[in-house]
Amino acid sequence: MANYQRSPARFMFANELKQCSMAVTEGEGQFAAAHTISPTGEDIHRVFMVGVATEKEDIGNDNAYWRVRIVDSSGSILGYAGTYQPEAMLAVEELDVPSFVALSGKMRLFTTEDGTVISSINLESIFRVEKDSMDLYTYFAARNLLTRLLQPDESNPAVAIARENYELNKEEYFEMVKNALESIKD
Repeated sequence: MANYQRSPARFMFANELKQCSMAVTEGEGQFAAAHTISPTGEDIHRVFMVGVATEKEDIGNDNAYWRVRIVDSSGSILGYAGTYQPEAMLAVEELDVPSFVALSGKMRLFTTEDGTVISSINLESIFRVEKDSMDLYTYFAARNLLTRLLQPDESNPAVAIARENYELNKEEYFEMVKNALESIKD
């Protein structure tokens, strides 16, 4: 474990995260790393985003297990925090909604009985920020998305996996970038 390197968090929009439906596993056993592959070819283990926490609910039975909806310029996604994420769980519990928040967490894909894949984030951290932070995140997430659309990294195996498994509607993603950048003006 001496050469262990934590996966960097990717700046991603909620709508692209929600469209993720496939993952690849690296390694075996309990330390196997699951990576989500986005439609634009991003290899995601951790994600970073900034948005507005619009609602939260303790959905746990015996123990606290919080669900929080995060909305950015592209849409919304759900984040979860429970006893295995004590700092994030406490932060969500104390969070006033609505609030601007920054968060990081691991992607989670859940397949329902009918085969629908639902994307969410297992929160590692979440904290209040100001609108300026959301604008900065929006700029970087838009820049990263444009780079993936216009100059995909052909040496990245995730790009080939995405091409084989998704039908990418680039116009939809260009519209996402446009709307995101226009939201900064407000």
